[in-house]
Parts: sequence; structure tokens; C-alpha cells
Amino acid sequence: MKKIALHPLADTTLVDTGATLLSGLLRRDLNVQMSCGGKGLCSTCHVWVRTGTENLSPVNARERMTLSLVADARPESRLACQCKVYGDGVEVEVPEGMYIESADDLVALLGTRASLNILHPVTGVVLIPKGKLITRTLLEQSRSVATDLRRAKSGGDPLTDSTTHRSFLASGSGAVPAATSRSSRMVPPPPVRAAAAPPPSPAPGDPAPPPRPPVAPGDSGLYLSRAANSSQFGPQASVSASVSATTAGPHDRPSGDTSSSGAGRSLPPVQAGTQIGKYLLIECIGKGGAGMVYRALHTKLKTPVAVKFLRPDVLAGDTDALASFTREAQLLAQLIHPNIVRVLDFEDDPARPFVVMEFVDGLSVADLIKQCGRVAPSRAIEIALQVIEGLDAARKIGVVHRDVKPGNILLTRDGTSKLVDLGLAVAARTAGGPAAPTGAAAEGTVGYMAPEQAVGGSVDHRADQYSLGCTLYQLVTGRLPFTGRSAQEVLLQHLRAAPVPPHEAAPSVPVELSRVVLGMMEKSPDDRYPDYGRLRADLLKLAQSLAAAGVA
Repeated sequence: MKKIALHPLADTTLVDTGATLLSGLLRRDLNVQMSCGGKGLCSTCHVWVRTGTENLSPVNARERMTLSLVADARPESRLACQCKVYGDGVEVEVPEGMYIESADDLVALLGTRASLNILHPVTGVVLIPKGKLITRTLLEQSRSVATDLRRAKSGGDPLTDSTTHRSFLASGSGAVPAATSRSSRMVPPPPVRAAAAPPPSPAPGDPAPPPRPPVAPGDSGLYLSRAANSSQFGPQASVSASVSATTAGPHDRPSGDTSSSGAGRSLPPVQAGTQIGKYLLIECIGKGGAGMVYRALHTKLKTPVAVKFLRPDVLAGDTDALASFTREAQLLAQLIHPNIVRVLDFEDDPARPFVVMEFVDGLSVADLIKQCGRVAPSRAIEIALQVIEGLDAARKIGVVHRDVKPGNILLTRDGTSKLVDLGLAVAARTAGGPAAPTGAAAEGTVGYMAPEQAVGGSVDHRADQYSLGCTLYQLVTGRLPFTGRSAQEVLLQHLRAAPVPPHEAAPSVPVELSRVVLGMMEKSPDDRYPDYGRLRADLLKLAQSLAAAGVA
């Protein structure tokens, strides 16, 4: 029998000589389990060995492969089911958290706050952080866990393209030590390796095992999880369709000339697990008419980023696609503002261009509306005021967004609102200069499009104000100002119909807020707020009056 010291319990357990470390941990009913049946294919028995590694069997190929996927892996990480104990003096630390094996493990916890971090059984990623309310949405987001675990057990690649690493509570086979205060770090999943079934675990040939080979440490850094089906630059809610000849994205305009600088040389679509330059692609978090966005890891800095690619068919079929994509990157790069997603890098290779942006931890306003139906007026005003700051910063350098809508506003965990997707942005009119260019077809999202934009006319910051007014209308009422059976029908209403006042569509909306929203949505740009300063002042005054009256 060998004695094992346990941290942070300040206690010990006994293990038979040559038995696995897991047997000793199970004897103490600790936070470990064998989701993969003890085959070394999951992270549920992941521990850190503080001292005594020389008294453990060496790391085998299967264990090394699994540890490469474990989010919180370190050089001292081991899988308790794979390492056998041959001497005293081993001290181990067990990560705090609760593993789940399927979404059904969370049913009994619905409506309660997670008492511990809930962990992914294969990667150990925090799915639901400690203290977060466990909702039906989070439960549905965890559906991929069972699939990942099933693939791991079968020896296949445990992480699929559809896998989403979020955050929740780990349900080990035994109770988690209540005395521990250490919380699991939220870190990005390490490289996804498309490997064949791992080789069988070799048996140790000698009671005195050779020195343990080093284990590649897991990637460190903060893992920023997406919540509630949010998608950075992803699909939009309600009536969201770009109006061009194909009612698709900005780069989906048909062109008689399919030749382009990238035509014939574009590469196949990228896949999760691919490393391109310094960026390891972790998962696809958004797909649009023209592009795809991946959550990725900057392998040098160990920080999460968002990488946006043009679809190869768009790149090959649209002569303007690369130029428009380059313009988007250049515009974003000029906009260094806390309420606008930053551009960090750009690659203009005609075969596979991409732009690298900050990764936003949170959900979109579209997701918020889906979850809540409608948002309290005070919160809606808070979101609008921050978006105004971003739009005003864009206006100051002559940029009109042209696609302001709930899906292009991201909310971080600290409550900050950030504008994304300047794919339709154009240079605005400057004093004494020409207006933003007119196009043969209107581009934007029909549910939020200003009348002058709908007819392909010149636009300035007041078109963005109109779109923000539609967004604010939807936030406080839970519905769009105009709906119809087709994009054309909706556009006609933007041009001719008066919206139902927000306070009539939702009686909880203050009349004064309704007045501001309708002022933002006037048909003529000249009848709207002339600048963001006056709009900001009215919303701030209204926010203060709501706060003084105790209205949420």
C-alpha cells in the first residue's frame, strides 16, 4: 500500500502498489469518475501531481493525446485512471468542479445557481461558471456534451465542428470537497486533433518505471465563452434578409464576370482544428451569406480571437468580394473604441483572406430578445446609449454602418455593448463633399433599413439612427416595427407606413421613450435627430427620470 497526499483537503488516501491513482481517489469519494470507462479518453479523472511524479508510471500515448485536449492541463497533469503508483510521496490536487455526461444531468438543477463550475467531461472546459443561473437555454447548449463523450469512448475525434465549449457544473461520481476554495480557470480548448483511434495503453514493464516524459501543457489564457446561441457576425433573428438581387449578404451580389483575383485559386473551406498562421481555429461561431467566423486561439499570445473568412464560392464568384472585405477590415482598424469590436490583424491573400478581431464574451441583442421577449426600458436605453457612442465614433471618421440591428450588437458579460460587422459600411458625406455612394440595389437588413437606404439613395449617420430606432423599438416591445410576407412588403412599410407607437404595442413602455423612438424613425432624414448629441441627451434625461421613479 502506498500513501497519497490530497490537496486541498490536507488529507491522505491509500493505494495498492501498482494500482491506479484513480482507485485511491474513488476510495475517498472525490470529484472523479470514469465517463470513458477508465480508458483514458476523457478528463473526468484529470489531476495535478504536485510531487512524486517519479513514483508514478510514465505517461502513455493515449494519456498524452487526451491531456492535449484538456483545458486546464499543465506539465504536472495526469489522468488518474492511467497512472499507476509505485512509491510513497505522491501529492495530488483535484480540480474543483462538477462534470456532466449529458444535458439531462442539469434537469434537476434548472432554476438554481451553479454551486460549482460545471465542466465538460472530455476537455474539462468550464461550461457553466459557478454562481450562474442554470436555465433551459444553457441546458440545451450542453446537448453536444453527450455526443463528444460518445465519440471519445469510440476512439474517434472527441470534438466535432458543431461542438460548442461553454460553461457549467461538474457532476462527479462523488461529492466535491466542500473545503476547497480553488475555482477552475476558464481557458480555451487546446488544439483539436483529427487523429485516429489512440494506441492501447502499454503496461509498465518494471516496478521502477523510467522517468516520466514531459506532457505538453494545455493552452493557457482566458476562455471567453459564448452564451445563448449568440453568433458573432452570425445569422439574425426575425425578418433579416439583405436586399439585393438575391436578398442575401453584401458579397452575394450576382455578377456576370466570375473572374477575380482569387478565382480558381481559392482554397477549400476551413475546418475547426486547422491552424492558419498564428491562429488555431477552435469552432465555427457564425455563418452568413458571404462569410464564416471562427473562435480561434492566438497560439503565440494564448489569447482568444475571432477570425472571419470569406466563403470560397463568394470569393470566386464576386469580383468585388475581396475589395469589400478589405474595406471592412480597414474601416474597423480605424475604429478604436470600447463600443466597436477591434480589428487585430488582416491577411489579404486572394486565395484565403481573413480578418482577425477581438473575441467578444457574451451574447447578441438578438439573442437577448429571443430569451426575454422584450427588455426593460432602462436596460434598452442603456444598450442604445452605448451603441450611440460607437456610431458617433464611426461618424467622426466619416463611416456609416448601414446594418445596425440586434444581431450586430454584442453584449459582453460586464454589460458593454459592441457593434460588429461593418461589411456594409461606407464613407459618409463630409462637409461640402459628396454623399455616400448610391447603389443600384439596396443593401442592409429589411427589418431595420432606413427609407433612403431602401431605395438605394445616399445615406449618412441618420440612416444608422433609423436602424437603431427600429432596434430600440424591438427591444422594448419584443416585435419589429414592420413585418410582412416578403422583403418588398416590409420595405414598402418603411417607406410609407407609420409604425404603431411603442407604448401602444407594449403598455409598459413610457410615452416619452416612445416619442424618442418615433423621432429616430421619421421617414425623412431631416425630421430625425440632427446629430447623436441631441439623441444622447434625450435618452440620458429619460434614463435619469426612470431611475428617479424606480422604473426598471
